[in-house]
Amino acid sequence: RRELCEMLTRYQEEKQVAFDMTSFQNSDELMRSYEPGRFQILFMDIYMDGTNGMEAARKIRTLDQECALIFTTVSTEHALDGFAVRATHYLNKPLIYDEIEEAMSRCEEQVGLYAKSIELAANGMALRVRLRDIIYVEVFRKSCVLHTVKGDMTLNQRIDHLEEMLGGLPFLRCHRSYIVNLLHVRDVEEHHFVLSDGSRALIPIRSFAAMKKAFHDHRFAQMAH
Repeated sequence: RRELCEMLTRYQEEKQVAFDMTSFQNSDELMRSYEPGRFQILFMDIYMDGTNGMEAARKIRTLDQECALIFTTVSTEHALDGFAVRATHYLNKPLIYDEIEEAMSRCEEQVGLYAKSIELAANGMALRVRLRDIIYVEVFRKSCVLHTVKGDMTLNQRIDHLEEMLGGLPFLRCHRSYIVNLLHVRDVEEHHFVLSDGSRALIPIRSFAAMKKAFHDHRFAQMAH
């Protein structure tokens, strides 16, 4: 733990970035003080007294979908379990600074993704919406409805303009009336994407194979990353 903190302090100095660090002796101590949003990055040992790191990570994922998880371990036997909790990286002991640097670089990309937002006009007001919170966009009558984790917004904008603002993947135009956020796609069925809120976004028959491939390619890229 001391060695890891020393390497992260070196990373701060070399990259000229600022962040606060807190350390815990074990997972149980961490979980007693854990609150969603408190930490952006967690380095977790897997083998510890009491609750092991993988079990703690599963509990954390039920509370917090955004925190980046990095496992430090002497064994890779839990690698597949890491996919289930969307681990950002694995560090094998003994720790090496270059690998710490690589892990932090990946985390910066993930944290940046969660921080990105766009400004939209709804009901005469300017609102800023995090891209990560957008589930999907659909055309309804002459307006676009933005479905987010915090509720729906009706926008007087063309879907073509919204597609341009969203900037490509993880957003995918799967139909002339739908744009989905692949981060919120649970599954792909015949003719539909199934979203995290239970909604379904239509996929034209002629585009189904390409849309299904785009979904799986993105999912594998997330796992590999």
